[in-house]
Amino acid sequence: MIGLDIFGNEVNSIFVEGIELKPIERFEIQIPDYFVSKCGKIWSSKTNKWKKTFQNWRGKKGEGKPKCIDFSITTPAKPFRDLGMQYSKKGGRETVEFRLKLHYVVKTVWHPLKDYSHEIGISKEEWNELPHSAKQFIYECILVDHIDDDISNNHLDNLQYSSPLRNSNYRKKWK
Repeated sequence: MIGLDIFGNEVNSIFVEGIELKPIERFEIQIPDYFVSKCGKIWSSKTNKWKKTFQNWRGKKGEGKPKCIDFSITTPAKPFRDLGMQYSKKGGRETVEFRLKLHYVVKTVWHPLKDYSHEIGISKEEWNELPHSAKQFIYECILVDHIDDDISNNHLDNLQYSSPLRNSNYRKKWK
C-alpha cells in the first residue's frame, strides 16, 4: 500500500523540508498519516509536525544504557485488532496507541525484508519459494541491528537484518 498526498492522490513517498519520507508500516499494514525518512525522522501528516522520539531503557530510566529509540503513534484499531494484537485504547474504542522502535521502522520501510532477505542468508529466489507461513514466522522473529552498536544512529546505512543470536549482547560484548 502507498500513502496519499493532501489531495488524496496515491504516492510512494513525500518530501518535507527537502527530506524524502515513506509511509510507515507495521506487519505489512500501512499506518495512516505517519512517514519515516532514511535518517530516522518521523513526520505526522495529522499534525504536520515532526514526531518526538524517546529512549527506551532496559531497566529503570537513567540506569545503564538505553536499549533503543522509540516513538508512539495513534491510529485506527481495526486492522491491528483483526490480527489479534492488543494495544492500549486511545480516545475511544476505534483508535489505539502503540510504540514502535525507530530503527526497525526505518529498516523495514526503506529495505523491506522481501527485497533484502539476503541479509539473513536467504536468496531472493529462495524467499519467493517459501510458503506464506514460513515468511510470517520470519517476519515475527527477525530483528534489526545497529551495525555500529550506537542506538542513536538510526540512519538506514547503519541498520541490518539480524537473528536473535547475531544481535545478542553476548556476541556484541566479544565482537
